[in-house]
Amino acid sequence: MKIPSAIEKKWDLLGKINGFFVVLFLVGVTLLVFVQVILRYVFNAPLMGIEEFLLLPIAWLYMLGAAFASYHRAHIDCGIIMLYIERPMTYKILKFLRSAVVLGVCLWLLKWSWWYFQYLVRVDKYSPLGYIRLVYVESSVFFGILLMTIYSFVEFADWLLILLGKKEINFVPMRGVKKDGN
Repeated sequence: MKIPSAIEKKWDLLGKINGFFVVLFLVGVTLLVFVQVILRYVFNAPLMGIEEFLLLPIAWLYMLGAAFASYHRAHIDCGIIMLYIERPMTYKILKFLRSAVVLGVCLWLLKWSWWYFQYLVRVDKYSPLGYIRLVYVESSVFFGILLMTIYSFVEFADWLLILLGKKEINFVPMRGVKKDGN
């Protein structure tokens, strides 16, 4: 089954935007920590409240980084069972079940993060020193999980299509091919 190129381009664009913001926040965190170290240890004049200003890029970096790993299907995985799979259909079924569990967990977390986001908007908290609206920081939880849910749904759909035979994969057992036929 061939995906239309317009959808594929939009999917790639979404991944590139996600990656851009991960790099942006990574550079922002690095620069803020560097400035704080220089001010504190070289000039002996620490900048008060820089830890609060680090909250925003760190929270978004963490959540968008997790979503970016989901986009690349590189999330943390215990693949020990895959060492013992030799049949392609067993491999497809296990990958499909894994993606179904991941999607289920993402949907459950999305529901809770949506409630948390509504709470953040209603309460409208501020940081004590820098008066940063914490909804900008803590909303990263909802948006990061939303992206992870979208990426997990696409992975689930891919494995469903593979399981149904609409899409092909090259299966090579992790232990390699047996040469003697046993």
